[in-house]
Amino acid sequence: MIVLSWNCQGIEATWTVRALREMIRSHNPDMVFLIETKCNSQRMDNIKRSINMDGLAVNSKSRGGGLALLWRKSLTTTIQSFSQHHIDSSVQESSQPHAWRFTHIYGDPDVMKRKHTWSLISTLRKQSQRPWFCIGDFNEILDHKEKEGGSIRPNWQMRDFRRALADNGLHDLGYLGEPFTWSNRQDHPATVRERLDRACASDSWLSCHLDAVIRHLNTIYSDHCPILLKSDP
Repeated sequence: MIVLSWNCQGIEATWTVRALREMIRSHNPDMVFLIETKCNSQRMDNIKRSINMDGLAVNSKSRGGGLALLWRKSLTTTIQSFSQHHIDSSVQESSQPHAWRFTHIYGDPDVMKRKHTWSLISTLRKQSQRPWFCIGDFNEILDHKEKEGGSIRPNWQMRDFRRALADNGLHDLGYLGEPFTWSNRQDHPATVRERLDRACASDSWLSCHLDAVIRHLNTIYSDHCPILLKSDP
């Protein structure tokens, strides 16, 4: 199973679509999660046809937001629910006897509204006991080591995120590659970098995917780098 997650900061531009196609050619993902597409479902329909994938698009609001989940036509995927901040799905792999839960998260950019994202995770947890995997841009860090430069992150923000994962039985999967997934793209000494994008999973999912690895890819046309799950159960 290979999954690509990318906060692309808008998919309208020709070079962004070109970068997406190149990543699909290079990594051959079974699923692709796009965040902040900044476009409508009609535009995403055109893109998914051009890369020969099925999918669901959540329209952007005004000039911001927008999500898209794309998957190989051979992968049995059922959408359970979606909003401006998540797409929840059920995935059946040919190598697995049972389907598992796959939730794609976009944490609210507004720090005062981010608690709603943590509440959403708790609500989703109560809806299923299946093995659970989450990936996306959570817009938060777990501890001070995940931020470089800028002002110090308030402890309560990180504590709330840690609690949201722990209370719902989710474990951070770590990563290979560069330590940060987002940058403000400013020159030193104004540079700020953070690890905002990540993957988390339940014990039951991890027991079925012992070799799961998350890799931070090179940044392309966005202030976020894509992250890639690779797992061969």
